[in-house]
Amino acid sequence: MKEGWVIKVYQDRFQRLVKSYYTGHGYTVQGDWYGAFADIEEAKVYTSQKRAINAMEKLKPKIWNWEVMEVASLEDETWR
Repeated sequence: MKEGWVIKVYQDRFQRLVKSYYTGHGYTVQGDWYGAFADIEEAKVYTSQKRAINAMEKLKPKIWNWEVMEVASLEDETWR
């Protein structure tokens, strides 16, 4: 099993929170930067929890298309 850490995001879609994961990519539309989110299979995997937390803290002020953002262990996420 692959080890590592991922950034888990909950997005508001049609008045319900949907779980997805940050892919490590993003895109710009009319000057606004959006994070790209997908299923766990496409998630960017960080080698340590500290790296994932640092990346998440840098993402938070850049993007706005998320409701809740947190770091999760890849091992814990693949068992759910």
